[in-house]
Amino acid sequence: MLDAPLVVSFNGKRFDQPFVEHNFDVSVDAPHLDLMYLCRRLDLTGGLKQIERDLGIDRDGMDVDGREAVRLWHRYEDGDEAALDKLVEYNRYDTQNLQTLLDTVAGRLHEDVFESHA
Repeated sequence: MLDAPLVVSFNGKRFDQPFVEHNFDVSVDAPHLDLMYLCRRLDLTGGLKQIERDLGIDRDGMDVDGREAVRLWHRYEDGDEAALDKLVEYNRYDTQNLQTLLDTVAGRLHEDVFESHA
């Protein structure tokens, strides 16, 4: 992540970036695009999982949210390797779905900014 040209997240400026910087003693210096704010601009509200549901973005039945992800992390710190496996799977869905969300948001913003004023 340190060499990434861009960081894309949902609520990552307030949660993920400080968590990663604190727990892994790194500094995230890349530009950071937090989709939460762009979603709000488009009246897509709620958490990431709610917005995914609203847009029909699938998690293939994975029933983990941000709070549970934190619990999984603490269980892993206490030695539960299965918790880490589940957390990695959760993060894999986040990564894949953020790409889909970014594409959707970019398209809607393009329509809102350029096509509605043409």
